[in-house]
Amino acid sequence: MPLELQTIESLLRTEKLGRPANHHNELWDSIDSTNTRCAVLVRQGVEHGAIVLARQQTAGRGRLGRVWISPPNAGIYFSFLIKPDKPVNNIPLITLAAGLACAEAIHSVTGIRIGIKWVNDLILNGRKVGGILSELCGSAVVIGIGINLEKPADGIPADLAQTMTWLSEGNTGEIDLNLLLAELAFELEKSLNSLMDDRKDEILNGWRKYAVTLGQHVRATIGDDIFEGDAIDINDNGALIVKTSSGLKTFHAGEVSIRRTDGAYC
Repeated sequence: MPLELQTIESLLRTEKLGRPANHHNELWDSIDSTNTRCAVLVRQGVEHGAIVLARQQTAGRGRLGRVWISPPNAGIYFSFLIKPDKPVNNIPLITLAAGLACAEAIHSVTGIRIGIKWVNDLILNGRKVGGILSELCGSAVVIGIGINLEKPADGIPADLAQTMTWLSEGNTGEIDLNLLLAELAFELEKSLNSLMDDRKDEILNGWRKYAVTLGQHVRATIGDDIFEGDAIDINDNGALIVKTSSGLKTFHAGEVSIRRTDGAYC
């Protein structure tokens, strides 16, 4: 079933997400970036909870300035405009909360159990099936999510062939995209409420259930520096704790790229 904004809105179980005061949700056939569009809406005064969805992005963005491939009819790409009741100073925790929400919603709607690679990648069968980009925009937060659904008919760049996959690889039936989007909004609202109510342990422990990074021997790259060790946990701020030969090191999402030392993606 194709994305339909009115259908998504009719399926919402949220209190505020997807229900902005000025009823400003958007669905685009094609757009440069849903996060970029949300930033424009912030400047225009659109209220908390607005959702921008697209069937295609022409300039999708990932973490650390990477390009997010967003071909038409191959995925769903969407962003939430969040105006928290409290000042936000920890974007990594919001990203972890969004990852947990995606894992819970995908499992609820499709029966597929995905994993989460620290800090922002959604994983199916060892490959990336989705990703999250959370960005501050003044006092607002924009949470962008992309989920791969079907392999594009025109294929994908060769350099991504070994790291990308699609939800269709884990599900033989048709996925109700509108229900999936509504459930994602519901789970994200729950996760964000936990953070705002100082119940971040619920997010951290929930994230750990889906984590594919913990327990792995990893290579962390920061600029020209490379560290190797065992990823053993995350701390209260969502940073990754790695046990190296020289002791414990803590890595923060904004500065580090993580890979397994055997070269595997996760």
